[in-house]
Amino acid sequence: MWLAAVAAIVMTGCGGSGGSSGGTTAPPPVATVPPSALAAYVGTWVSACDERELNTVTITRAAGSADAIVVSYKSDYYANLNCTGAIVATWTQSADVSAVYAGSVDSSIVFTPGTSATAARVDKVTATLPAHTESVVGSNVTHTVRNGQAMWCIDFGGGNSSCIYDQGAQPSQTVAGGLYLRGNELFELSPSESTYVVNERFTRK
Repeated sequence: MWLAAVAAIVMTGCGGSGGSSGGTTAPPPVATVPPSALAAYVGTWVSACDERELNTVTITRAAGSADAIVVSYKSDYYANLNCTGAIVATWTQSADVSAVYAGSVDSSIVFTPGTSATAARVDKVTATLPAHTESVVGSNVTHTVRNGQAMWCIDFGGGNSSCIYDQGAQPSQTVAGGLYLRGNELFELSPSESTYVVNERFTRK
C-alpha cells in the first residue's frame, strides 16, 4: 500500500493614475509546497527476496495535495533463486494507488504472526486503487489459458516455471490501511480489531 503541490496563479493588475509616467509590477507569488504528514514515506522501497520475486514500491507526493501520496508497485522475477541473475519478467498494474492521510493514532502492531503486539504510532491512510488491469512482460513470458483460466507463465529454465493469473479488468477498490517507519524499514499495515498487522515490509533503496 504510496510531487509538487499545484499552486493557484494569482493575477495582479497594475495601472497608472493621472499623469503617472509608469507603474510597478508586483513580483509573482512564489509557489510553495506545504509540509506533508506523509513526506517521510516518499522514496523507493524494496521487499525481501522471495525465491525469485522482488517487489518494489515507489512513493511520490500527489500533485495538489499536502496529505496524499501516490504508490506505484512492481514485481521483478529473476532467472535464479535468491533474486540473482537477469530479470526475466516484470509484473505491473495499469494504475497506481492513491493514499490520503487520515490522521495518526497511538496503537500497536503485530510485526510477526503469533507474536505480541508492539506499541506504535501509526499513520492511517485511505488507499484507493482505480479500475485497472495487470500485465506481466519479459523475454521468458507466455500468455496462455489453462482449464479456462487466463494466465502468464514465466519459464525460468531447467524445468522451473511459475504462473500468474490474469484477472482481466478489475474494479476500483478503497481500503483503510496504515503506514509505519522503523529506521529504514517501511511497514504497510492493515487494521485488525484494535491493532494493526503487517501486509508487507520494505527497506529503503
